[in-house]
Amino acid sequence: MIKGQAGQIIGAQLYDTGGAPFAGVAHVYVDGDHTGQVIGAVGAGLCFARGNGYYDYLVGEADVHFNHIGFTFVPTGGLNVTIQIETITPAQVSALQTATGLSSVTVNQLLLEAFIEIKAGRAMDTMEPELMLWALGKLNRMFDKWNADPSTTFNVGFTSYTPTINHQPHTLGPNSADWAVTQRPDRIRGANLILNTVTPAVRIPITVRDEYWWLNQAVQGLATSIVTDLYYDPSWPNGNVNLWPIPTTTYPIELMTDALFGNLQMTDTLWLPFAYREAATLTLAELLAPGTVDAQISADLKGQARDARAVAFGNNNGARNIRTRDGGMPGGRRRGGGYLYRTGRTR
Repeated sequence: MIKGQAGQIIGAQLYDTGGAPFAGVAHVYVDGDHTGQVIGAVGAGLCFARGNGYYDYLVGEADVHFNHIGFTFVPTGGLNVTIQIETITPAQVSALQTATGLSSVTVNQLLLEAFIEIKAGRAMDTMEPELMLWALGKLNRMFDKWNADPSTTFNVGFTSYTPTINHQPHTLGPNSADWAVTQRPDRIRGANLILNTVTPAVRIPITVRDEYWWLNQAVQGLATSIVTDLYYDPSWPNGNVNLWPIPTTTYPIELMTDALFGNLQMTDTLWLPFAYREAATLTLAELLAPGTVDAQISADLKGQARDARAVAFGNNNGARNIRTRDGGMPGGRRRGGGYLYRTGRTR
């Protein structure tokens, strides 16, 4: 209910002493913020019969000048019923109506929503600062885990870097002297060499290799102007980008990497794609429950969290583009040696 606002309605289902729907006269008594019961301010608390035992009461302004209110319905010759409510101020209502859209949420609001899901908080609560800081740490740890999972990525970035001539490897990360970024990526999804000396610029694909290919590369120190391959070592805190051959020109290197969640502060605003806010809130609620006193994690919450993650992450699990030679799979005799996927060589 809205604090101090007349004209609101509260109702209750009433029964007689035999358990049948009540039919008679009923009044409401109001206890606000533990101040003691008084008769309702409107019509001496007289209730209105709406049928089949349901009665309501037209709330007066004086009845709702409290934060917590107990409305006790007293039917003459029947069984009493108490309805408890919390109020919010008109200013809080206005703030809710003008809040940011579904695509964005402040970190402290997301934390409160997670506590509400496990019944450890209520709307408009002011949670203990120590509890909120602990929850913030849980949120950052959750996003840190998501950063390592390809299925959680909702965006990829295409960023160009200028290589240093005759230099190997190029570091990529927050402490890098080569290519500085806020966080080093967990993987490189694709790469291009950009020939920017022509108009328009031409992109030449660079093959991203694995550690086995790099291990079996006989001449790792070969140098030339055109980079054809790349091996990424995701060391910490800076990754190592090994370009092969080692570049002798400064043609830009374009890397395709996953967008990463950053380390959040309490007052930050999160801008999230569809379904990610629900997935983040419900997953965080699951993580908070074991360390929260009297928290309740239900089977429904687990199911909702699982479904939210499936919707949010499902768009990231599409099949890669593949194709066969000619119109279908080749047949007949083998024309050459087999291909060793681990080493990147034929035999």
